[in-house]
Amino acid sequence: MFSRILVPLDGSERAERAIPIAVRLVRASGGSIILLRVVASPIEPAWQASESPSLMQGSLDADRVEAAEYLARISAAPVLAGVATSTRVYKGMPAAGILTVARSQQVDIIIMCSHGYTAMTRWTLGSITARVLKASMLPLLIVRPPDIMEKSNLTWDDATLLPM
Repeated sequence: MFSRILVPLDGSERAERAIPIAVRLVRASGGSIILLRVVASPIEPAWQASESPSLMQGSLDADRVEAAEYLARISAAPVLAGVATSTRVYKGMPAAGILTVARSQQVDIIIMCSHGYTAMTRWTLGSITARVLKASMLPLLIVRPPDIMEKSNLTWDDATLLPM
């Protein structure tokens, strides 16, 4: 079964919708959840040119601290009570970071929420979920965004309470 589950989070409520599903799987298997937050390093040349290296490092350090605090708050949420949970902060590109942590932590499945971008928005912003799906050799459970769930007449309560 799935004893080590990776749940990548980006700080959005939408991404956090993957947590109850991961909890259900972990409770059934007796496994554990790894909550991951990837802190992207700034790569825009204009930003790098305008900032000194010490300011850039300070910004990255602050982002890491903020990510760790965010994950600590999430791991203390009531939905995770009694579930073996660990947290990881990774610095780098989001899709690559998710895959790196999945390999290094020997996870059995990645559960993440798609933001549901389409057309131009997806083309300009990209899709981390699509990149992970394309590159991962692991099972990937993609949680559909609420607006898509509503169109299918399925509520989040229905989705998280479906029998396993």
